[in-house]
Amino acid sequence: MIGSRMVAERNVAHYLNDPHYRVLFNEARDQLRAALAKACGTSLAECAKSSVKDDPWRDPAMRDFSRFTMTYDLPQQKGPQPRLQVPEGAEVLLEDALPHLSAAQRRALMVNTALPAGYPLSGTTPNSNSGSG
Repeated sequence: MIGSRMVAERNVAHYLNDPHYRVLFNEARDQLRAALAKACGTSLAECAKSSVKDDPWRDPAMRDFSRFTMTYDLPQQKGPQPRLQVPEGAEVLLEDALPHLSAAQRRALMVNTALPAGYPLSGTTPNSNSGSG
């Protein structure tokens, strides 16, 4: 599971960095947003709103579940670990969600929110965290 997600994220980043594919992606994104807004009868932001009490992502148990699905309770190697290297171009994965941030800011966010090093499939090269190395 972990490796499959890594490969999928690497592939998405690769394609989003391809200018020809990016045009197709943007067209598909705009068509999907228009269809969803039409079906919802309002803006996507309004349609997606939920009250705090109904938001499952605010449940503290969700943080534990999310962390579990990132590591599947595999042991973390102890001792000194190398600094995380974000694969080149990976910041594009956050571009649509955080358009107000620069590429450098999105890269910094990826470093600051990543799991600590030492889990299986983490490594010391830029590609070892992307499923391509």
